[in-house]
Amino acid sequence: MQHCQTSGFAYSAASDGFEVKTFQYWPGQRGLPAPKTRTALLYSRSTPSTPLAWDCEAIEQYADLPEEQRPHFILLTDFKLHLMPKDFEGLTPLPSGFSVRKVVGDFLRCLMKLVNSTLTAHYGSRYSPSKARFCLTVPAGLSQSSMLTMREAALDAGIMPTLHSKALLLATEPEAAALLVQQRRQLNGLGSDVRRFMVIDMGGSTVDMTLHKADAALQGGYFALTEVTHRECLAEGASRVDSRFLEHLADQLGSDTYADWASDHANAGDLLDFTNMEWEACKCSFGSSKITPSDVQVAVPYSLVYSADDATCDELEAAGNRLLLPHDTMEGFFQPSLQAIAAKAKDMLQRAGGTDTVVLVGGFNASQHAIHYLRAELEAPGRPLVAPAYARSTVLEGGVWYARYPAAIAARCSSMSYGLRTATRWQPGAPNRVWLPHKQGYSRCKEGFSQYVAKDERVKAGSSIAKSFTPLYPKQTAVVFDIYGCLQKLQSELHICLVGCS
Repeated sequence: MQHCQTSGFAYSAASDGFEVKTFQYWPGQRGLPAPKTRTALLYSRSTPSTPLAWDCEAIEQYADLPEEQRPHFILLTDFKLHLMPKDFEGLTPLPSGFSVRKVVGDFLRCLMKLVNSTLTAHYGSRYSPSKARFCLTVPAGLSQSSMLTMREAALDAGIMPTLHSKALLLATEPEAAALLVQQRRQLNGLGSDVRRFMVIDMGGSTVDMTLHKADAALQGGYFALTEVTHRECLAEGASRVDSRFLEHLADQLGSDTYADWASDHANAGDLLDFTNMEWEACKCSFGSSKITPSDVQVAVPYSLVYSADDATCDELEAAGNRLLLPHDTMEGFFQPSLQAIAAKAKDMLQRAGGTDTVVLVGGFNASQHAIHYLRAELEAPGRPLVAPAYARSTVLEGGVWYARYPAAIAARCSSMSYGLRTATRWQPGAPNRVWLPHKQGYSRCKEGFSQYVAKDERVKAGSSIAKSFTPLYPKQTAVVFDIYGCLQKLQSELHICLVGCS
């Protein structure tokens, strides 16, 4: 199961062999069947304990409310992003009384009702939630504390009986994708000699990257994967491209004109169709010709055309209610995100010592311009870039693969340096010097950092790391372990000061 800006689930029984089924028919769905729906919840302020609706139905029910009733309801979207680091941009704070654990748990509870009914209809009495193993896929940028919050939310949703039950596994979205890419290597055009590959999972909100190597073979001839370097997460998903387009549209029509139109509940259906269907189609098809640069014409809803001033309205009507987006303008919507993605990918390739191939997955992968741009930036002799046809459901299906074969992930690289606050031997320049006669006259720094996992250190999946420490004072009866993390790759295993750690 996966849920960030969009959500979905896939499933398989042990008797199904390698067949994985992806759910595609969502309540309140507009348009064609799709493996994802919106991550959204609708609450009443009078009874906020239980959501009134979820997914696209939550958005549509809120849009259908009379304007005077809307203050009595709360619509939440994209709330899983509150699990991301605090510096993640563009997040609206959750309302008072709503924690990220609550809203994620509520959404998972709604999703699980659909999962259970779907699997019961498909498998009958063969399916029992208590005998199933579930996998939640999460962005690569989540911290360990956010991973714990995810498990707590899943516990609240009734997915597993206890917090650390083996009935629930967590996998990062790009590593789940990597598992499916490796399993379908022949469909990707990856030869048997391809043992190292980078996966770039380009979603709606985030772009995640991993680089794995295939190691020891599992039963059936498939390989277990080991991370070569730490994963990366960028806030440069397709929604950034959407935001730049909507800013341009508002500039063309007048910011007040667009804002008033978008906030009018009478236009809610037009807004959904315009952003999710008309603009989405233009965004994905742009750049389909590598030889002839072409402009794009996006059809503007009648309700928006007639909301504009007379001159703008006349101009749009004369153009058949279509707004011309020159090729350079369209490129400008994509450029900042694609440049950031390419730069981060090149950095990962350099520190990992290269790869045999680069694989693009995720919904953003539907953009022809994104594929052509990244192919030009990242392909090299002996290193092709491939974009498989099943890219939109790769993470969902890879999560099923991981739930069935947890041993398929052999080791992960730490994305941070971890350690404890300890009293280390004092060195010139260190703060908080203290003299300890019982330690053979040593001077100690009470704000030392005793590292036990370094950034990029490879840790075997499911293993534990143990360190031994002694109390600072002879008569000490209690010890508090303050655990710190550091985003820097520290150059030494020696004790160092807590500069840059939190």
